[in-house]
Amino acid sequence: MSANTPRPEAVTDVREMRRILTDMRYSGRSPFTKGRDISTAASLVHYIMSAGQHQGWSGEDVMTALAYHALLQLDEAQGRILEQVRLNLGPFVIQKSESGITATGSAGSSGEAGA
Repeated sequence: MSANTPRPEAVTDVREMRRILTDMRYSGRSPFTKGRDISTAASLVHYIMSAGQHQGWSGEDVMTALAYHALLQLDEAQGRILEQVRLNLGPFVIQKSESGITATGSAGSSGEAGA
């Protein structure tokens, strides 16, 4: 994309969105990857658009399938991220002492809880 082309997330014109998706299908590159050569988004676009063409889907059906699979991948990715956070989150300890109540997380210091 040229320097004058708006960022993909700023695009509101449907024709421009369609042009970006078509470019992704044929180039294998995504404007969202910030320089990475391999794009899972471009692969998904290519797969869905090619399948739709082969199956004779309408443009609306292709976009519906693309949106569905993109949302499915987003949901799966968010689930994996949340699972990693849950697995890597250390204990959260609340301590009561004469000087007051303190709370420490996994990155904080730990100590024995007072009475």
